[in-house]
Amino acid sequence: MTIDDTKRHVIITAEDLRDDSITTTVKQISANPEKFYLLEPGSFQLFEAVEKLADNIEDESLLTCVRFANEIHFALHTYLMTGDNTENYREIKTFSELLESLEYDETLKVTRNDYHVVIDDNGITQAAGNTDEASRQTALLFQQTVFLNIDIDIKKKSEIAKSLIKDRFRKVYPELRREAEADKAYIDGLTLSGDSEERAQRMSQALANMLDYFEEARERPIRIAAMGSKKAGKSVVINGLLKRDYAPTSSELPTPNVIRYIPEAEDTPLTLDYKGQRMTFGTPEELSRFIGNEFIEAQKHTGEGSGLEDMIIHYPASDFTNYEVWDTPGPNFAGAGEEHHKIAEDCINKADICIFVMNYSNHLTDDEVNFLKKIHSAFKRNNKFYSLFVAINRIDERYASEVEKSVVRLVDYIRSRLERLDYKNIVLFGTSALQYFYLGKVDELLKHEGLDFSAGSITALKKNYRKFMTQLRFIEASRGNLRDFHGIDNPTPEDLSLYSGMPQLEHYLKYIGEQKVDTEIVDNVISKCETEAASIHNALLIIDMLTMTDEDKKYLVELGRLVEGLTAEVKNAVDKVAASVSGVNMHEAGKVIRADVMSNRDNVMKTAEDRCRRMIEDTSLTEDDIKEMKEGRHSGRMRELLKNAAEVVAGLNRQSAEALDRTAEATGMEYSRTVEARIQATREDISRKTEEVKAKVTNSKASALMQDFRIPEFPAGLSKMVFTAEAFEAGVDDDMLRDAARGAHSTSTRQETKYRTETITKHRTVRREREKRGFWEHLTFWKKRYEDVTEPYTEEIQKPYTVDVSIDVFNVRDFKRIITRELVLRLKDVIVKAHELIGTEAEKVIDAIYSDIEEQCKEINASYMRLFEDFKNDIDTAADTTEKHKQAIEHDISVLREAEKRLERFFSMWGNIIRGGDK
Repeated sequence: MTIDDTKRHVIITAEDLRDDSITTTVKQISANPEKFYLLEPGSFQLFEAVEKLADNIEDESLLTCVRFANEIHFALHTYLMTGDNTENYREIKTFSELLESLEYDETLKVTRNDYHVVIDDNGITQAAGNTDEASRQTALLFQQTVFLNIDIDIKKKSEIAKSLIKDRFRKVYPELRREAEADKAYIDGLTLSGDSEERAQRMSQALANMLDYFEEARERPIRIAAMGSKKAGKSVVINGLLKRDYAPTSSELPTPNVIRYIPEAEDTPLTLDYKGQRMTFGTPEELSRFIGNEFIEAQKHTGEGSGLEDMIIHYPASDFTNYEVWDTPGPNFAGAGEEHHKIAEDCINKADICIFVMNYSNHLTDDEVNFLKKIHSAFKRNNKFYSLFVAINRIDERYASEVEKSVVRLVDYIRSRLERLDYKNIVLFGTSALQYFYLGKVDELLKHEGLDFSAGSITALKKNYRKFMTQLRFIEASRGNLRDFHGIDNPTPEDLSLYSGMPQLEHYLKYIGEQKVDTEIVDNVISKCETEAASIHNALLIIDMLTMTDEDKKYLVELGRLVEGLTAEVKNAVDKVAASVSGVNMHEAGKVIRADVMSNRDNVMKTAEDRCRRMIEDTSLTEDDIKEMKEGRHSGRMRELLKNAAEVVAGLNRQSAEALDRTAEATGMEYSRTVEARIQATREDISRKTEEVKAKVTNSKASALMQDFRIPEFPAGLSKMVFTAEAFEAGVDDDMLRDAARGAHSTSTRQETKYRTETITKHRTVRREREKRGFWEHLTFWKKRYEDVTEPYTEEIQKPYTVDVSIDVFNVRDFKRIITRELVLRLKDVIVKAHELIGTEAEKVIDAIYSDIEEQCKEINASYMRLFEDFKNDIDTAADTTEKHKQAIEHDISVLREAEKRLERFFSMWGNIIRGGDK
């Protein structure tokens, strides 16, 4: 390993990590901790390299000081741009070259905030095998800047022009809207005659349409959904972003509903919409306590539909003013059951950005992996790789760990696992949201007391702010961690903020929201408004036409013929687009859906039958259980079995619905992309034909009119539609239990010996003492005399006899056979019906997508046709040289001139948005 004192970076090679050289490598790193260490692409992954270094380093805390990342050799042309000047850029080949091109202070913090890395993705997005290369390089580059704590913007070249237009639009939006409203009111008040009045109405309608489109851009918030497991710190991340203690953060209080945080003006009261009521709170703490109590109450009913109604919080904001933040239930929220999954999927489909929060100490559980699949799949369908990223929270716990100290090691390890699970192009952050959030509270207290940020000042606060003892002790410990593990003797609030990882997360979140999501929203609005702006501009060309001399107007007839021919060509062009939106395509898509329905149905049937047979076979039953079921007292075991069987079928039906939904959506997306490409090609064809006509006009005045005729610079794109096919529950009841128990019941006769009691009289001889008899017996008075006496007595005896007895027999094997047969038959019936509904729904989805695209395509085609037809009609109107016509329009010319002057400011603003001020 070679260390160059003139460079900020050092390359670590595979040779440096060999057993016979790693000791030297460790010594060099220990002696030069202030460098960026980049792992050369090769046999090791970054986390493996850091592990090897950790195994050979005496003081592992050094790993918290040194900054590690991957070296990248850029596969696509990549440029570094400084400031807003797009001409001020130079190509860079590697990540290390990028690092050497930036300016830093002594702590390796970038000193400028206007660096932009531009990845040239033009021409490769549709190339086979390269569709993901730009996204991959963008995500990989972002991840390395996160590892090194460098804030820098990274963009694709294809996004820059749209991003600049979006920024200009957002900057002047309020003023542009006011100007459009005032201009519309002005035009509505004009007094014109004949064709001129109709033209004014046309201009007014175009402005009205633009105002409607503006509203779409204004009202559409960027939706951020925070998702993650219990105890991951998801709510703390939200509080950190919002800078207020709104969300309950106890690890024992999992979020049982969706909470939407909607920013309002700074002087707006803090309110909660819940259960049909709006409640006002004086402080965030009051709101948090209320929500916490609702969560506690919900926990008491875990397993009994414990999810709460959604909550909407309107909070005063000075930051994140165009963002809605959603707090959602985690994948391991107990008791919510299927309802939770529906809530989660709904959020995934509606969210623009998803932050998935993991626990530093317990990450990538099975629940998380399955949940991530749902999120990733949803965003991938919409080609928004950047909209899903991961926060590995509670990284402050690493300081108490005996083994894990390097955030880079952990983050890169998790990233590698996600990539193996096909979660590609996801950026991960290591965060301590609690450190970031507590820092804000402590810093606020210090400023209130006029104290600096030092250990002594924090100790002083403990005496007067006992209620904030938890926050003060946490920040006190955090200062110690920076001192002990990062070598920062006197940490500042900026240091603690930086090492919490939250500023990077926040920066990336804003970047994605502003540069990606918001750009898409505005781009759609701009495209539609551009057509309306062209319509207004072209309508005002009538002024120049009407003021032409009679001699020049003769050439308008020639121009009219040329435009008429051009209009016919435009019609042919747009008809070709319309032809691509045909019932044939929909029919073919429907056939695919129907085939998928049949395939899924057969697979579900087989799987359901196999699972049900295994479940019943594995169920332990006794004859008493079956007897209870025959008598209508259903066995708890069988109730659980039927519940599981119903869940199996419901789950399989959901899978079918999801698969068919993906097929429908993918078909629709592919179709819409095809139509969009044809619209773009048609627009270019129309533009080319228009230029050809402009070159044919011979008269200078007519040529000037034709040159001034405008078609939209941006073809209107198709809005994307998201559909979700409903899953259908299995209609399995438990009536079959009694029938199956009866079927397994039989009777038999057998002889039994019984006994009855009889009483009989018997005799027995008993010796008893008697009285003395005669003289001689009395003389022997000491001697007793006895005699034998016979006496009767009774005795009970058990006398056997034989009877025939009927007995109930409950055969467990027969019961399982019958219940299996009946259950499978019922499940198959449910599966068939469910798939009929799913298939119908999927076909409706396809029909809705195609119908929507057809409608949008018609509107786009009509807008192009309207521009050319209106222009042709204006030419015909102006070419009329009769005296009566001249008198009718004499007044209108002056009115329209005033209207043109009135609209100059609006067109100037619009031109600045579209062309950056270049007319």
